[in-house]
Amino acid sequence: MQLILLLLTLCLVPIQVHADADWRSFVWEYDKVTPERPKERVALTLPAKFDGYPCTVQLDTGMNGAFQWHGDASGESTQVIFEVAGVAKEYIADKRHMEQIRKGDCETIASVGNAFFENGSLILDLRNSRYKFEQAAVLASSLKAQPLIYAQWYEVGGHLLVEVRVPSGEIKYAMLDTGATSFGLSPLSAAAWVDLVGQPPVAGPGVVEYKVNSWGKQISCFETEKPGPLVIGLHHELKKFRVSYCQHPDFSTKQRIAGLLGLRDLMGSVITLDYRSRRWTLDDSSSAHQ
Repeated sequence: MQLILLLLTLCLVPIQVHADADWRSFVWEYDKVTPERPKERVALTLPAKFDGYPCTVQLDTGMNGAFQWHGDASGESTQVIFEVAGVAKEYIADKRHMEQIRKGDCETIASVGNAFFENGSLILDLRNSRYKFEQAAVLASSLKAQPLIYAQWYEVGGHLLVEVRVPSGEIKYAMLDTGATSFGLSPLSAAAWVDLVGQPPVAGPGVVEYKVNSWGKQISCFETEKPGPLVIGLHHELKKFRVSYCQHPDFSTKQRIAGLLGLRDLMGSVITLDYRSRRWTLDDSSSAHQ
């Protein structure tokens, strides 16, 4: 979910890619979001390797860059071969993270974001916990594909904006963020929350307050459930949806949007993100793209 990529690593040239991508499994990470609810999905993680050592990395389409460590880098650096999604690239890794990797203490050690996938198409079958990455524009000739805005606000990568129709009937844009796995629609300001919910973000009847750790900082979040319809991509209609707002002063966008669109209400879907042709699809059929 961090917008500005801290370039602690250096991405060089791709070494290998599979021409005809097969389905690969991914893993959901579970945790408690609020004390009242059981553990739920909070991260989508991809199996990866660093110089052959198995690890996992978080898929975060709320991140504009290609790669970022979780935690500060320290010590001497060395080149490693990082493999994920059928792609191998050379990166610079620091001593601290390499020690974790060699010991096998590297679950969700880093995040991969949009810049890693922007030369191809990423297909996420959320219902069946599997994905594909193809270096091709798979939706270039699709009649059911919808426009996907790749907002390039920074020098590296971009952010994915999709159309949503909020209950008022107004069509807006939301940032599709796989890093916000447990979220529904998450406004980025108190004012945007009020526009959507009709009252300030304050704990009370129907509104829960909780704390989350976001990139090493404890921040307050507020959450409620709102009646719809919320229409995502102008086809996927929700009769009710979760609205969350987290007080994160460092998190903003260079374009006014309805908020972050997480995966909470899309768990039965197949999402295809064609970065190359700037198009996407949201399919409720689990047999899509087989």
